[in-house]
Amino acid sequence: IGHAFTRPLNWKGKDFGNFGMLLASTAILSTADNEVNSFFAKQQKDFPKVVRDFGWYFGSPQNYFMTNAGLYGLGIFTKNEKIRKTSVLIISSSVTTGFLQTFLKTAVGRARPGAGEPLDFKPFSSEGGYHSFPSGHTVLSVTMAHAIAKQFENTWVKVGIYSIGAIPPISRLVDNAHW
Repeated sequence: IGHAFTRPLNWKGKDFGNFGMLLASTAILSTADNEVNSFFAKQQKDFPKVVRDFGWYFGSPQNYFMTNAGLYGLGIFTKNEKIRKTSVLIISSSVTTGFLQTFLKTAVGRARPGAGEPLDFKPFSSEGGYHSFPSGHTVLSVTMAHAIAKQFENTWVKVGIYSIGAIPPISRLVDNAHW
């Protein structure tokens, strides 16, 4: 966790360029928020409830951490060091991204759909309607998917794992919880 938070101290020009590109592409993508929101709203009625429920439960912190604890326990029970280390990677990555996500969600203060428009911001607001960015469900599910996918060489296995990790972000859009 400490390593992750101190990495920016070692960044070079290319790293700052990548960070700038991330910020710029996020800003550019946000210009399509109304259209994307409209698209997902049209899908809601036909979108499988089981997939939406999976997205909610998989990205929900309490379920996420219970799943990871189970994974860690499996690694200990089976004496499988790779599973145990994967679980440690998941939890350390989750704590790191969780701190960043929690701070940014409040600091950015972006409105959720229904609370305001895509470019409405109330930084450091205590109103939940202004805690849309970044999505906690997305952060957790993508973090877990990435930590697990790193353990495999096969591209198709990675595609499958990342596809499962993409369900919570997509379901949050379908459920009109995020832009």
